[in-house]
Amino acid sequence: MDAAGLSLDGGIAEAEPEFFTVAVLPDTQYSYYSSPSFFDSETRWLVANAETERIAFVLHEGDIVDSPLDRGQWAAARASMGVLDGTIPYVLTVGNHDLTLGAKSDPPRTTLLNDTFPYTELENASGFGGAFETGHRENAYYLLPGGGRTWLVIALEFSPRPAVLAWAGQVLGDHAELPAIVVTHAYLYSDGTRYDLQGRTCQFSGDCVNPPPSGPAPQCWNPVCYLGDGTDGETIWNTLVLPNSNVLFVFSGHVANPAPNDAARLSSLRPDGTLCHQLLADYQADGMTGGDGYFRLLRIWNDGHVQVRTFSPYVDAAKAFLTDARNQFDLQIAMPAHP
Repeated sequence: MDAAGLSLDGGIAEAEPEFFTVAVLPDTQYSYYSSPSFFDSETRWLVANAETERIAFVLHEGDIVDSPLDRGQWAAARASMGVLDGTIPYVLTVGNHDLTLGAKSDPPRTTLLNDTFPYTELENASGFGGAFETGHRENAYYLLPGGGRTWLVIALEFSPRPAVLAWAGQVLGDHAELPAIVVTHAYLYSDGTRYDLQGRTCQFSGDCVNPPPSGPAPQCWNPVCYLGDGTDGETIWNTLVLPNSNVLFVFSGHVANPAPNDAARLSSLRPDGTLCHQLLADYQADGMTGGDGYFRLLRIWNDGHVQVRTFSPYVDAAKAFLTDARNQFDLQIAMPAHP
């Protein structure tokens, strides 16, 4: 059987029915240079296995495209994500490669996302809650069913501005009884620390993995270094995630380091005893096709047990799962009581 036909673990879906699955797609920016596209293989597998795997919703971590002004790439992205239409709700997040960053004199946060995935479609979609700015998907929240309850999902722009974080904090406060997920493109680094310009070196080239003989270890591609008005992971944590105990997960990508630095996680305990799991996955520097179609599947049981698996329907079945400790692990969350 090829990878496209694989079930995730030998019938566990039938044996233990009280779970649902969240799928998380890391950076797909290099999918346009592979034939066939691994982006297509991801979404087609998700639709084919939506019922068996009880997939509730799909989260895209950003860098949907590689070239922000290439309308052909955006059209291909729309076609790939469009496979999910009518079957699985999805949330899109913008990465730096989705923004013009000032190209052709456009404002640096200009994106073709809203041309390709029109806001008019979003505001009429089931589960859409609202947006920071009408007409823009970059900062939006969703109320999505999963496991017999409603989940609050907040998508934040690349290097979110302070006003965006204030808006997101208000949304979290207004829905404090709901389990919440934050997804933003750049938050966690490959060493398992949050992006933080305080005492860390920001660089765009050279060795992004090994610390220098003396001084702080570098963090390549800190989001603040792209845009002068934004924030990084540590600010997002302190401003938004730490004060809101209902945030159970933060998902991010962006860090284009090859294995074994293509995935990381950090579980942080708040003073009130609540826990938030922050997960990084970005496989674009791996494989022959810039990621080989690997994405995350999180099974969440009603008792708070979370099973994280990393899977690709694009590669041969023998390579379909990444089973090292960075990519296959279990977590525990405290599920809030039903209101």
